[in-house]
Amino acid sequence: MAIGLSSNQYFPTLVAMLGYSRTIMLLLCAPPWGFVTVIMFIVARHADKTGEHFFHIISLLSIGTVGFIIALSMQKTGPRYFALFIFGNRIFNLFN
Repeated sequence: MAIGLSSNQYFPTLVAMLGYSRTIMLLLCAPPWGFVTVIMFIVARHADKTGEHFFHIISLLSIGTVGFIIALSMQKTGPRYFALFIFGNRIFNLFN
């Protein structure tokens, strides 16, 4: 799980591999983190309300793993950018 934490350090590099200019690349870095923030807030509230954390953690780790697989296996820009939205959930899930 700790390996998944390192992807936030090289996240701009992952976005740069999409092939956009530096300014566009930096602008494309923000939306995935905003999405992850909203999702993690919803998941944390639901986990607190239900008192169940195991399945919340495992489900987000599984979804994040799918995001890593999509990012590694696809070469087109759309699916790779979508994967950045997905695997960000795995990173912050560890702090839930």
